[in-house]
Amino acid sequence: MKQKRDNMKIGFAGLGRMGFAMAQRLLQAGVDLTVWNRTKSKAQDLLDQGAKWAETPLELTENCEILFSMVADDQAVKEMYTSEAGLLQGGLNGKLFIEMSTVNPATIRELAEMICQKGGSLIDSPVSGTVVHAREGSLIALMGGDEESISRAKPVLGTFCKSMKHIGPAGTGMVMKLVLNMPMNIYSYALSEALAIGVKAGIDLKSMLEFIAESPAGIKVLPVKIPAILQATEEVSFDIKGVKKDLANMISAGQFYGVPTPAASITLLSYTTAVADGWGDRDWGAIVPYFIEKVLKM
Repeated sequence: MKQKRDNMKIGFAGLGRMGFAMAQRLLQAGVDLTVWNRTKSKAQDLLDQGAKWAETPLELTENCEILFSMVADDQAVKEMYTSEAGLLQGGLNGKLFIEMSTVNPATIRELAEMICQKGGSLIDSPVSGTVVHAREGSLIALMGGDEESISRAKPVLGTFCKSMKHIGPAGTGMVMKLVLNMPMNIYSYALSEALAIGVKAGIDLKSMLEFIAESPAGIKVLPVKIPAILQATEEVSFDIKGVKKDLANMISAGQFYGVPTPAASITLLSYTTAVADGWGDRDWGAIVPYFIEKVLKM
């Protein structure tokens, strides 16, 4: 293992696909890493590589200076911070929390205020990119918080991010993440409708995807998603239930800022139905074959 970087003690809570890849990059960079996850077995590979284990989120706060977290949704975030053995139950003076979960911006603003009152600080730093980018260290961090906290976070974020953008105060990093995701999610729904028309007309799905990818109608991520759309891979970069959650947060953010979101609302309906029909754990590209299958059964 590399020499510890200035003996900096880092904590990481939440070891899903993205969280695990980020934590592994931190460990490989030589930091003194302690991890927590609701299911300990998901941390075993990291523990075998030298990471320490915290029995509770509170143990992370007690033993670490900078604490990353990346969990599923707002409920999981709030429970992790505010439960009896949560992150906020210990002394927070001088602690820096880097929240990377994609959640409602209002949740970030609320947590930032609570942490500030206890002498700590929080920045929101959701990322743009996939698990592959996390493993390569080429994510883009979208950061919200004060200048001092942002400067403190950048050296450790640089272990898995190629670029770090300071968007504004706490919560704005999350808004920017939703701004990035919203058109892509709406595009996937529009693509589903368009391709369903083509399939009903007897045009080969694979050929249509290739034509679209080569045309101005294709967005950058489309070629990467073609295997998932064709159901030729089981790899999941981001699942359908995750998009459902993000769309709900996009609509909530729109309501907060007084912006109507009819396109996001109809897209959310499609993803909600897909989750209800058992497609929630599939890659979000699978929303296309899901919609086509429903159309063909009509």
